[in-house]
This record gives sequence, structure tokens and C-alpha cells, in this order.
Amino acid sequence: MRACLGGEVVADTTRPVLVWEVSYYPTASVRVGLPSDTIGGVIACSSAATFNGTVNEEATETDTGSIGLRYPVLPWRAREAIVVPLRDSARGATQHWRTLLEAERDWSAWALAEAGLPTFDEIIEQPATEDEMAEHPAISSS
Repeated sequence: MRACLGGEVVADTTRPVLVWEVSYYPTASVRVGLPSDTIGGVIACSSAATFNGTVNEEATETDTGSIGLRYPVLPWRAREAIVVPLRDSARGATQHWRTLLEAERDWSAWALAEAGLPTFDEIIEQPATEDEMAEHPAISSS
């Protein structure tokens, strides 16, 4: 398994450890043995977990440049991520990671459009919200 960032290899191993695999892409852990002065920061990111209902979107940033995000990844998934710069020189990179992570919510729509397929809403009818069911009782009985 090889991980690249900006075209540069940042981790390379023939012994990754599988930590989670369902019907999604597998998630693996790679032990990295680099001198501490070469590590600019840490990114902890969940797999895109399924959810029922709504995702409480959140984004926060600390004075030291760390960021935390929670956002939906349609359809029916959510992701949480924390980006922590370990050196002052890496603080600017957290904004690049934030931009990349926040763009994930649009990937499905982009891929469907690129393939000339209908939108997600056209493929699957969204269930009515509680407010819609209260406003239109016929929805809840169908």
C-alpha cells in the first residue's frame, strides 16, 4: 500500500493492517516510521458511515490551526475528520485538507453527471420529513 500527497510518497508498506471493511472501500492502518521532524500533521478521518435522518454539519477551527469537520456524503453517509498540524509550517496545509474534505459531498453528483446518469434525487425518491408529514397527512398514510 502506498500513500501519496502532492505527488510525493508519504507512506509505503507491504504490510498494511485491515481495520474495517463492510460493503465499502476497506480502511487500513499503516505504521509510519518517519523521524518526527518530517511529520507535518495528523489527519484522523472516519469511514463514510451510514446514517439515518439528518447530519448535523459542523466545522470548527482552533487558534493553533486544527480543524474538525462533520458533513454528509450523499446518499446516506456522513464523515467526520480532524486535521491537526504538528508544526507551525504545516498550519497552512490544514486549509487545503479542509477544502479537499468538504468537496467530498459533491463527488457523487459529479460522478453521476459525468456518466450521463440521472441525479440522486431522480434515482431515489427521498422520504418525507416529519414536517412534511405533519403538513400533509396523506404522505404519512401512503
